[in-house]
Amino acid sequence: MDKNILEKELKQTDDEIILLEVSSETQVEASSTALKHLIDSGKIGIIVSASRPYNSLLDLYKKYKINMKDLIIIDAISHKQGLKTEEIGNVFFVENVKSLTTMSIMIKESMEKIKKPKFVFIDSVTTMLIYNNPETYMRFLHDILSEMRNQGTGGILVFVETETNEKIKIQLKTVCDKVITLT
Repeated sequence: MDKNILEKELKQTDDEIILLEVSSETQVEASSTALKHLIDSGKIGIIVSASRPYNSLLDLYKKYKINMKDLIIIDAISHKQGLKTEEIGNVFFVENVKSLTTMSIMIKESMEKIKKPKFVFIDSVTTMLIYNNPETYMRFLHDILSEMRNQGTGGILVFVETETNEKIKIQLKTVCDKVITLT
């Protein structure tokens, strides 16, 4: 993955909702680079993590020098993996990846509380599609993206390229402002 291409594409966005289409090989680096870019721009982030539990995110963010001070993390995977799920500072745990209503409420409440420029970062649309009905999940995303637009909030949805999700990818492209492909 060429970090320079991604950073150049991200610099040309301002509060847009971006679909970041990656391969499984580039997902970690691309996601981390994009997240670091958003944080370094001075925004406060709301992270919805369905692919990595909080303790793994801590290690990953340290590796990529991502400042966690201005992040709210909604962890939707730790509970399912039987990991410790006591709320810690700005980390909130959802029972499971299917808890879309709970996630929606947490995202919206977090957006309302933050008065500074902010963004929403969904780390794996693809993982969430494994656990949720595609139509239900698209309604959830549409609702979140509408709220983001109402509040002038940008964000990134990370989508790992797979052959089975072509229909969903097309739908995602229609609801996002920009698509960055790094496959």
